[in-house]
Formats: sequence, structure tokens, C-alpha cells
Amino acid sequence: MYRQLFWMQLKRLAQKMYKSDIYGIKVSPTTGQQLLRNPIHSCIRRLLMKILFLLMWLAISATMTAKVWAEQTKSQRQTAEVLAGEAGSQLGYWFYQPQGEKVANKKYPLVLFLHGAGERGDDINRVLRHGPPMQIKKGKDFDAYVISPQCPQKSWWTSGEMVKQLDQLLKKIADEYPIDPSRIYITGLSMGGMGTMAMVQAYPDRFAAAVPICGRGDTKKADKMVNVPMWFFHGESDGTVKPEGSTQMVEAIKAAGGKKVKLTTYPSVGHNSWTMTYDNQEVYDWMFSQRLGK
Repeated sequence: MYRQLFWMQLKRLAQKMYKSDIYGIKVSPTTGQQLLRNPIHSCIRRLLMKILFLLMWLAISATMTAKVWAEQTKSQRQTAEVLAGEAGSQLGYWFYQPQGEKVANKKYPLVLFLHGAGERGDDINRVLRHGPPMQIKKGKDFDAYVISPQCPQKSWWTSGEMVKQLDQLLKKIADEYPIDPSRIYITGLSMGGMGTMAMVQAYPDRFAAAVPICGRGDTKKADKMVNVPMWFFHGESDGTVKPEGSTQMVEAIKAAGGKKVKLTTYPSVGHNSWTMTYDNQEVYDWMFSQRLGK
């Protein structure tokens, strides 16, 4: 029944599209020339072409949708969270958990990443521009928890208030998740490199290792850093934060008796010495091999 109705509708459509001469022969509505093809077959052909184009469009759309979904999934591997501080203060941060099924009773490392001055503000997506959070967004996996907070626009990681908030954030994550207290690490770039030094000086007994990149710090407090394994990085042509910011701190730590510190400088490299540092798997291998008190 439905097949008969379909063919009847198709025949009516063909009759509207094509005229007949007095002998009943189909002629073109525009030229009047005789048409050799059956008009119904022509309609079917046109219909099939439309269906083909529709299927091609759906296939392309599905591919594009899958690509967008994949990118969104990668960015969602770390979630935007907020730490409520004192007097109504808030600290936004990206939170990454080890992927896959958690192993029972296993304790995981914790990495605190501090961004540079250019990523300050209230747009948490800025934090995804560099370092571990950017690598996680692109698909890199860590067998560790990673927290990447955002510094308010007019603040600095080195301020007493921000150091206190970072301490609260570390305590919160350590209390709520299976964190190995002997494997808490800190790293940062530029202003974050400065914050890394400030945090190590404020809490030298907390961090198993630190990786400050293109930063500087208070050399008068270098004695507080002597027992923390630290790997400094700096570009020799850095005009934003002079390489002396790292070299002088390393010298001060060694002068205070520190033997767990080392420095890598990049010839002809400017301020951006973090990209090649965070792209170097050796840096992560070294960091994760360090344990508090060993």
C-alpha cells in the first residue's frame, strides 16, 4: 500500500515537471524538445542524488562533531574548582586526577603548578596556556594529582596572602584525596618560579622537590632551601627576569650548605624557557624520583 502511494506521488511529481505534446510524448518544459528518458526515472535519479549529498553532509558533520568532542573531552580531563578562603576570598584552580581506575590503598604524588604574571585574573582558562595544565589539555597523562591555581590580577604568588592560600589548597587536596605526603612537588614559571621559591622557603619540610623556571627569589632565605632537591632553569638571554635571578639563588643555596640543587641554562633563549623545560620528560622523571627526607 505504501509502495503504491509512493509511486503515485512520484508520478504526479514527474507530470508537473514535464509537459506532454499532443501525442503524449514527454517534452522539455523549457526547450520543447523530446525527452528520451522516462520522467519517473529522472525523478528517482534526482532524489537519489539529493540523498547521496545528504549522506555525505551527515558524514562530514559527524567527523567534525567527533573532533570537537575529542578536544572538549581532553580539556575536561581537568576540572575548574574554587577554594573558599578567609574573609570571602576565593582561589580558582584546575584540578587533575590520575586517569584510569584507582589502585586500592595506593598513594599518589601531588604537583602544584604556578603560572606566570600573564595568566593572572578571573579567566581560569588562561592557566591552560603553559606548563602541565596545557600538556594535560593536549592529552598528556600524569600518574599524579595536579593542581594549577590562578593568581588574582593584582596579586603575586610571593605575597604572604597568596602563600597562605596555596598552603590551604595543598592541605585541602591532601586531606580529601589519596596523596603521598612524601611526594608533594612544586614548579612554576616566571612569577610562578618566584612563587615556587617563596613556597619552598615558607614550607621547606613539605616539598620533595621543586622546579623553578625563569624566576628569582630572596637569597637571604636561601638557608631554608638547602634540604630540598631543586632544579633551576633559565634562558641566558632572558630580558624579563634576568638569569641572575636563578644563578644567584643557586649560589646562595650552595653557600648555605645545599647539595641538592642544580641549574640548567639555555644559550640564546629569552624569557620563554618553560616550553622546552616542560617538554623534557627527564625533568618529570627526576622530579617524581625525589622523596621527602631522602
